[in-house]
Amino acid sequence: SNGRTTAFGAVYLGSSPSPAAKTNRQLGGFYVKIKNMKYQDRIYGTIEINELAILDLIESSSIQRMKGVDQHGYFEPYFPGTAYSRFEHSLGVFILLKKFKTSLLEQIAGLLHDVSHTVFSHVVDYVFSNGSGDRQNFQDDCLEEFIEKSEIPEILNKYKINYKDILDDSRFPLKEKELPDLCADRIDYFLRELKVTGKATQKEIDKFINNLIIVNNFWVFKEKELAKKYAYLFLEINNWF
Repeated sequence: SNGRTTAFGAVYLGSSPSPAAKTNRQLGGFYVKIKNMKYQDRIYGTIEINELAILDLIESSSIQRMKGVDQHGYFEPYFPGTAYSRFEHSLGVFILLKKFKTSLLEQIAGLLHDVSHTVFSHVVDYVFSNGSGDRQNFQDDCLEEFIEKSEIPEILNKYKINYKDILDDSRFPLKEKELPDLCADRIDYFLRELKVTGKATQKEIDKFINNLIIVNNFWVFKEKELAKKYAYLFLEINNWF
């Protein structure tokens, strides 16, 4: 096994033999190992990850580089203690989709949705001529090209997954939706904003998560008053940014 440490908690990545593997070894068969990870997330707590495709993607250089990409570009010097990485957010989107039992393909799409971000995130939308401060779509526009030139297609091919299948957001209504609807991407980064800015406690955040359900491929709150509180907090955070 080998260790991973991040700014927001410890990550364990290791291997252990399964009972079936032990039996095979006694019968003269192959000794098989199962790979798994225990990941500590600031929002969702300790999560066990054992999907091999996900684990291989997490270990890839394309995903690992996101540890050095600030979610908001260059936030920490101006708002100390509130910075977090695109890596943390991307893992969070995956975890949220996993918790709500979406397909593995949608979970992979969630994990990879920000992989093409430049080092200063959406700051580039205000810099390059083909960016847009209003739409903030520079990263989305180059996502396919970035993935094509990366190791990601080869990793996915090991598991009989065509990388082009994860690029069509219309196939993943829980991962991505237009405002004002909820989606896993928007829910995750909003909950992290609440946590790092201290505008909500972990208990309040847990209440939001536990009140969510899926109805006809829409994220829905069971309680109207909680939905209203969520909406007003989102407005407050959005205006503050």
